Amino acid sequence: MERFLELSSLYGPVWKFWNGLSIELVVSDLDLVGTIFNNTQDYDITHRPEIAIVIGTNLVTMRGQAHKRERKILNPAFHISKLQCMASIAISAAVNTLARCNRLAESGQIFHLAQFFGRTASEVICQASFGVDFECQEKSGSAILDFMANTANGIENNRKPLTMGTFIYNIFSGATYRAIKALRQFQKEVRRLIGLREAEIKNAKTPEEKQELLSKDLLGLLFLKKEEGELTFEQVLQESMAFLAAGYETTTTWLQFTIVMLCQHPKVEAQLIEELDRVIGERTPTWELIKQCNYLHNVLQECLRMHPPIPVVDRQTMRDVQLGKVHLPKGTGVFVPPIVIHNNPKFWDEPEMCKPERFENKTNFHNTLIPFSMGGRNCIGQHFAWMEAKIVLAHVLREYKFTLLPGQDLTRKSIVSMYFKDGVKVKVEHRKGE
Repeated sequence: MERFLELSSLYGPVWKFWNGLSIELVVSDLDLVGTIFNNTQDYDITHRPEIAIVIGTNLVTMRGQAHKRERKILNPAFHISKLQCMASIAISAAVNTLARCNRLAESGQIFHLAQFFGRTASEVICQASFGVDFECQEKSGSAILDFMANTANGIENNRKPLTMGTFIYNIFSGATYRAIKALRQFQKEVRRLIGLREAEIKNAKTPEEKQELLSKDLLGLLFLKKEEGELTFEQVLQESMAFLAAGYETTTTWLQFTIVMLCQHPKVEAQLIEELDRVIGERTPTWELIKQCNYLHNVLQECLRMHPPIPVVDRQTMRDVQLGKVHLPKGTGVFVPPIVIHNNPKFWDEPEMCKPERFENKTNFHNTLIPFSMGGRNCIGQHFAWMEAKIVLAHVLREYKFTLLPGQDLTRKSIVSMYFKDGVKVKVEHRKGE
C-alpha cells in the first residue's frame, strides 16, 4: 500500500506495472477515476475466486447484470430513511461497549483495539441482520466471531499468490481451511435463524404481524423479496453472510484507525471531547443529539481521508477500452488507490496533517474523497456505517480515554482492507479521572 503512494508520487496519476505475467494500470487522475467507477459496463470488479471461496457468491462478488439486479433488490434496506429504526441497535451495542470499557479500565488490562471494536461491530451487524443477540461482546468462541476473524485471514492468505500453483497451495492451507470451516459452521447457524423466521412468517396470525416480521431487519426484507419471487433461499443466505462480513470489516477498521488518530493528535481529541460535552452534556446520547456533533463528523471524515478502509480498489476491463490516452485490452486489471488520491497535495492542503476542520462547510469533493468508492458499486451500507461509527464513538469517548502503548510499530498494511501490521495495543481509563 505504501508502495502505491511512493510510485504514484514518482510516476504520476497513470502508470503501469507487471503483476505476474500481466500488465496492470494504476489510475489516480480524477476524471479517469470517474470514468472507471461510473461505467460498470466497461469496468467491473476483478474476478476473485480467492474471495468467493471464503464468503460465497453475493453482492460483494457478483458482476455485470447479476450484480445490478441484486443491488436493486437490496437498495431499499439501506436507504437513509431506515437509519432511525436501526439507531437503537447501535446505541444498545455502544452501551454494552461502555460496560467492557469499565471492566478494562478497572483492571488496567492491555488489549487489542481491533478485537475490541470487532465485538461491537459484530453485535450491531447481527442485530441489524437477524434481530438476534449473539452476545458477541461477552462470549468468545462463538460461530459469528470465528467467522469474522477467519474470513479476513482466509482472504489475506489467498490474495498473496502470483501463480496458479501457489494459489492452489494457498486455498488448501491452514488459514483458508479455517476460514471455510468457520463459514460452514456459521452458515448452519444462519440457516437455523432463517428457518425460524420463515416459520414465524408462515404462522403469523395477522397481516400486521407478518408485515412487522418482513420489515424489522435485513432478513425480513430478504424474505419479502423471496416471497415476491426475486430471491431464492440460497440467495437469502448468501446476502446475509455478505452483509455480515462487509459490515464487520469496514466499521472495525474505521473505529480502530480513528482511535489511533485521536491518540496521536491530542488537540483534535480535546476539541472533539469539548463538542461532545457541549452538545450532549449529561444527557443520554440519542441519535438526534449525536447528529448535531459536526466536529465528530469531521473527525471521522478526516480518518477516512488519511486511512481509507479500502486503500486500493481494483477493477477489470470487460472489453477493449480506451481510457484517456491508454488502450486497455479486455481483462486488464485497473487499480484506483483512494489512499493516493486522499494524500495528494494537489487536492488537499497539507495532506499529511490531521485537520478535521478542512471539512467545515465542504460537501463537494469531485472524486477527491472516495473512501466508500463511487458509482454503481459504491458501498451499499455506507450510511449505516456512518451512523454506527458516530454512535459508538460518541458514547465511548465521552467517558473513556484510550492510550497507545509506547514503542509499537504502527506500519499500515493492506490485502483487502487496511490494518496495522502488528495490531494495536491500548489501555483505557475513565475520562472523569483526568
